[in-house]
Amino acid sequence: MADKLSNMPPLITRTSVLNILHDRISILETGVSSEELRSSLPPNSDNPEEQASPPGDFDAANMTEINLPRLTEQDTSQSTITIDDVAWGRQSKRIFATNKNNVTLPALPRKLSYDSEQDWELPTESQARVLVAFHTEYLCWLHNTLYTPDFLDACEAFWKSGITDHPLWFGLYLSIMSVSAWCLPPHLASELWPQGDQKKQATKWYSGMIYVLYSNDFIGQHSLYSIQAIVISNLVSYVLGHSDLQTVLIATAIRIAQCMGLDRQNPDEPPADARSPYNGDLSSWKARVSSQTARRIWWQLIIQDYFEIAFANNYIVRRDRFCTPMPTNCDDHDLMEQPESVPTVSSYCIALAKIACLMPSLVDKLNSNLDQQPIEDRYPHVLEMDLKMRDLVSSLPAFLKRTEPEDPAWPTWVSWARSTLTISAADKIIMIHRSFMIKSFRESRYTYTRVTCVSAALTILREYDRIKHSNVASVWVVPAFTISAAIIIMLDLLHKSVTDETTLARRGMVQSVVTNLEQDKHNVMAMRGSKLLRALLNREIEMREAQVSPQDDFHCSFDNEIFGPPPQFAPNIPGDGEDGSLPFQYGAFESWFEGSVPYFSSTSMDLPYFEGFH
Repeated sequence: MADKLSNMPPLITRTSVLNILHDRISILETGVSSEELRSSLPPNSDNPEEQASPPGDFDAANMTEINLPRLTEQDTSQSTITIDDVAWGRQSKRIFATNKNNVTLPALPRKLSYDSEQDWELPTESQARVLVAFHTEYLCWLHNTLYTPDFLDACEAFWKSGITDHPLWFGLYLSIMSVSAWCLPPHLASELWPQGDQKKQATKWYSGMIYVLYSNDFIGQHSLYSIQAIVISNLVSYVLGHSDLQTVLIATAIRIAQCMGLDRQNPDEPPADARSPYNGDLSSWKARVSSQTARRIWWQLIIQDYFEIAFANNYIVRRDRFCTPMPTNCDDHDLMEQPESVPTVSSYCIALAKIACLMPSLVDKLNSNLDQQPIEDRYPHVLEMDLKMRDLVSSLPAFLKRTEPEDPAWPTWVSWARSTLTISAADKIIMIHRSFMIKSFRESRYTYTRVTCVSAALTILREYDRIKHSNVASVWVVPAFTISAAIIIMLDLLHKSVTDETTLARRGMVQSVVTNLEQDKHNVMAMRGSKLLRALLNREIEMREAQVSPQDDFHCSFDNEIFGPPPQFAPNIPGDGEDGSLPFQYGAFESWFEGSVPYFSSTSMDLPYFEGFH
């Protein structure tokens, strides 16, 4: 082989081989060949890498033009993920495809602004007190990684002396400041920042947090403070356009946590202590605080790792490689274990952790025997995971469900948690079906997935519409999952050949989402998502005006540009419907959320009834 290569012209042995390798790498990374990539760039560019900003780059004055994606691979199981990546700003899957509907999207920041102290000056003590109080009262339930009495004591010491007991604590402090400023409801934000620049401050404090972590060698000098700072910053990093950075930081935090032994907390300790009040033994109390804090931090890392599966199609921590039990359902003031039916600061995260634990088995099964087993044979596993998800959500505490009357004794955040969990649970149902979503728009054997995803998306849009102008915390998952839901609705509309009242109503819902997203000028994800959705709306309108037939839809419209020619429709799923097939209703998912009604029945599958969740 070496002799043959040595006799070949240098141009072939080097340049051509390198071009072939580059082309294959391009297909793996973007779904298009390097030749297609080059042809899709503006005429004045000869090098695609000159057009692509380095990861994390952002130039507000120079918007990067990204076209609607066209995927050339036969397997479209990752297509929806790629479309979401455009809105989320993930640089690992840049799209340079051709399409007549171009979308201009902001790139990512060219660098984090921490070059000078002026860029991230600290809040005043009065501002900081409001932000810390707001966080401990209204946001801790979202991440549950703080033991608030200790954090408040450290804040008081810092406000009094200006020094901290550990340099990395300052990173945690800035993370709290950033998240709190971003999430403040409008009426509180206007009191602290009459000029309306609290989100600019949130951006600067996030940059300051990154600076503190790296300047104090958080990778080499392990501390719980740095892990807490990273985990909490998850509530603001995505909306600031740092999706890829946050993914790497979470992976780093997981490794630091493993080095510190957070994954090996004794599962036999200390349920007995958690059922007993503080008896004056300070050593025992500190051990209880340490144990609960470790559990909370570790499981928040697990939640973020497992939910990243939707984009990475992989995860870091295997479930059988750690033994740390879930946190106890308790509040910080006494750390006394409460029944599951009692809301505590840990309740929401415990519920989310249970949902997250379903995801590894989903991706493990879907990714197994990829060469030997066609993707169609893996669909029963998706249906199985769908049932497990619905079963789990139905068993969650009643106070997290909208059907349960509110108790005045409950914490204020419970109503916020209900809305967030409604949106999050619907998104996770979509996440389970994501690998078959595109096929569901084209093959009738996957109708269940199409109906489920569209209904779940409608649930998200309705909940978003209900809370968008309310005085609740601005939680990042609400606009993020709303964008994903709106994309699904648009894909459904693009695959309809008839315009009826339902079509018009759903188009109006998406238009309303776009209008609201465009108002949040500091939310990079919202800006990217709104531009992508507006392009989809324009394409759908063009199709209707041109009266494109259903068959032509696939060959000359947007969905063909993305997904390629359609396969032949598969036979219906056998069931007990009038035509012998499995009956579906688009309102079924919504009905399941709203009350105790059957989801659907089938003679071919053992599918139970589900309790309401909404």
